[in-house]
This record gives sequence, C-alpha cells and structure tokens, in this order.
Amino acid sequence: MDVASAVIPGGPSATIPLVAGLMAAGAGVALFSAWVLYELNRTLIWELSFLPAHLVGLRVLVCLPVPVLVGQAAGSLGLRLTPTS
Repeated sequence: MDVASAVIPGGPSATIPLVAGLMAAGAGVALFSAWVLYELNRTLIWELSFLPAHLVGLRVLVCLPVPVLVGQAAGSLGLRLTPTS
C-alpha cells in the first residue's frame, strides 16, 4: 500500500477521487494517509532539494508504519469511509 500510494501522480485533485473509488474496498484511510506521507513527487522535488538525503531517509523510515497503524485503528474503531453520491 505504501509503495502504491507513493507513486500516485498528481496532487489532491487526482488522488482524492482515486481514494474515493477505493473506499468501497476498505483501502481509503490507509491509502490516503500513505499518500500524504510518501508522495514521491513532493519527496524528490521539495524535500531532497532543501534537506540532506539522510534526513529525508530518516523521515521516510520513521513514517513507514504509520499508514498501517492508521488503517488498523480505523478498522478496529469501525471507521469505514463511504463515498457519498
């Protein structure tokens, strides 16, 4: 899930409809939180341009378990997002 969300191209206008389509499969919360944390475009263009590579790597390493934990927490709390029509 983390790798898939990192390579989703585009900004929120492209990602949020994709996440809304995957909500029925239960992947909405984890996918969106992973996209927010790992977006490859932002990491390459903005973070690596201004920050040392070891700091960016540390941030990614620390954030690796977060989408999984968010997905598990949402599932255990029964927070299932459903797209509205």
